[in-house]
Amino acid sequence: MFRRKEVAWVSGIILTISVLIFPGCVAKWSVKEQTEIESRFLWTKNLPQNVLWVDVTPNGVIQVDISQNQGDNLTGKAQRYFLDATNGNVIWEGNIWAGHLITDKPSPVIVNPGEWKHSLTAFSLNGKLLWKKDYPGMYITGMSAPGKNLAITLAVDDPLKKRDRSLMGTLFATSLESGKVLWTAQIGPFQIADQTLGNLWRTIGNNFSLSGTNLYLLLDGTAYNIDLASGTVRWKQTVEVKHKKSAGDHFIWRFRDADAVVVNEGNIFRLSANGGVLWVRGIEDKAVIHDIQIIGSGIAFGYRSPEQEGAGLINFNSGELLWLTKMPREKSLFGNIKPSSLNGIGVADQKVFYAGYSKLYAVDLESGKKIFTADIPDKYNSLFLHKDHLILLAPDQVEARACQDGRKLWQRGPFASPFLKFNRDKKIAGGIMSAMMQASATVSNQMSATYGKMSRGKYEGGGNTMDVQSRMVFAKLSQSSGASGASAEFGKSLLGLSDLATPFSIEILTPWTAVPERNAFFLQIADTTSFYGIYQLAKLVMVDLDTGNLKDIHLPKAPSACIPHVLVDEIGNRIIEVYHKFPLCEGAKRIDVLMLKK
Repeated sequence: MFRRKEVAWVSGIILTISVLIFPGCVAKWSVKEQTEIESRFLWTKNLPQNVLWVDVTPNGVIQVDISQNQGDNLTGKAQRYFLDATNGNVIWEGNIWAGHLITDKPSPVIVNPGEWKHSLTAFSLNGKLLWKKDYPGMYITGMSAPGKNLAITLAVDDPLKKRDRSLMGTLFATSLESGKVLWTAQIGPFQIADQTLGNLWRTIGNNFSLSGTNLYLLLDGTAYNIDLASGTVRWKQTVEVKHKKSAGDHFIWRFRDADAVVVNEGNIFRLSANGGVLWVRGIEDKAVIHDIQIIGSGIAFGYRSPEQEGAGLINFNSGELLWLTKMPREKSLFGNIKPSSLNGIGVADQKVFYAGYSKLYAVDLESGKKIFTADIPDKYNSLFLHKDHLILLAPDQVEARACQDGRKLWQRGPFASPFLKFNRDKKIAGGIMSAMMQASATVSNQMSATYGKMSRGKYEGGGNTMDVQSRMVFAKLSQSSGASGASAEFGKSLLGLSDLATPFSIEILTPWTAVPERNAFFLQIADTTSFYGIYQLAKLVMVDLDTGNLKDIHLPKAPSACIPHVLVDEIGNRIIEVYHKFPLCEGAKRIDVLMLKK
């Protein structure tokens, strides 16, 4: 039976003393639980440096970023690995700035940005180079269409070559199998602020998408329709938005036949393959639309602005705003607007469901008139329809509500934060460890704020991510070390829904209803040793969204001073576990992959 090496972080003398002084402090699974864990092991890999960040694609490519020190990724010293999730084989390794996965099918394809040039390289799952193609221009964004056998990248030329500093862009369509450039298309000229330009490559797939043979692109207030087979620009049209925001990089795409319905902040457009921009509808100033659904002849949406939030319905054919609900944002005793980050809507039984800070609303689909209001906890950040009931999600809790009247069907949680439990137990054990944890957490929070403010270039931040197309909510390990995200990451616990959808390939942005598995996962520290202990125990609590039934999934023992970070890949039937770099955490250089279900 496969057994992995267990890592201890203190000397044998201290361990011996700890066992003598603190009998029974060593965390231990039962023989049955340990045997079950070991029977699910697929592979273990030791890395040369500490794990900074990890993610997995639906088709089983694991991205792991590593570095020795917290600031290495800022100086370009951090490294990136792409691993085959089935066996741990290294597909690619290199500098963290050099490799960005653009698709994983039919084989992993990686884009390597450069100074006014870029390249694509394709690898087999065992790391063999299949093809490489070099391109002129600075890489901005890209997407793949595996069903069309295409990778599409957008690059721009050097604006310093022009007096007006305008940019000309080129779309390159490359065969995913051979690496041959099938066509190019010229885009522009356009103007993009440095801040936006630096952000574009981080919002892969947002600025453009496709339906059938139509490639749609929205850039600098201009919409394009491009023939996916030939690269011919069918039409180019200026989009006169009703309401403008400074960010301008929030996009949601939906399709009906060959037409695209796209959201950009508080504006909804309908783009036609043959008719250009058919209509533009602005909701209200400073609004952000967080979800839309095309229902019959209407487009239902949920929105939020600084003063109010609500839902609405737009006529699909004409763009007419049929109705709009306006619920004032809840205020505190001091008059401050209470924060609300609850995204998503549900449409069922001729009702539109949306939620605010502490309320669940149901309104009539045809008229927008209120049907009922239900009180809900203010912690939820996601709402969606699951079969015949609504699901509300928070980082530490999940509940189901009836569509008929909003009554609670079941609730699971709140689940205790693994970081908080870990920190609390360590504080009890010794002041030295407590001081180390606090200092590390302070550094981490400062770095998290720094990453959050970075708007250009080659920096990436951690944090929880919600994909608006698939409604998958998942946690990512932050790029800072120490206690990293003590509050920003682990304090939020882990919440994974079905597969971990990522936006680099359009074919994996499937609707929620197309996902076969529907479970929520929460990471729990089952037992934590004292300061002098060796291991801590953790488990995943799996919540069946059909019934609310709970199931515990035991995880390998984590080295002391380490918090396990877990990704759940239900499509691949995998659990991916890494360990965060707390002080003295040697396990931060290891990655374990287990079967989710036997």
